[in-house]
Amino acid sequence: MTGIWGFHLRPAPRGGTRLVVRTRGRGRPRWLTRPFGVLLGEPAHAVMQIRQFHNLRGRVGGEARPESPDADG
Repeated sequence: MTGIWGFHLRPAPRGGTRLVVRTRGRGRPRWLTRPFGVLLGEPAHAVMQIRQFHNLRGRVGGEARPESPDADG
């Protein structure tokens, strides 16, 4: 399997910073790796990423703020 996990900091409204995360992965043989990724890999990755964001928010001292309606999605 190969993959990339990118973290990008973008300017946000009112002088804040927005963290944008992108992931992409590929495995061979596809018929074997795709079901594994959907059933186990993606849920496990989501749990780890949510926990990582929670810890990061605590370290930078920021509170979750609602996004403005014109923010990128």
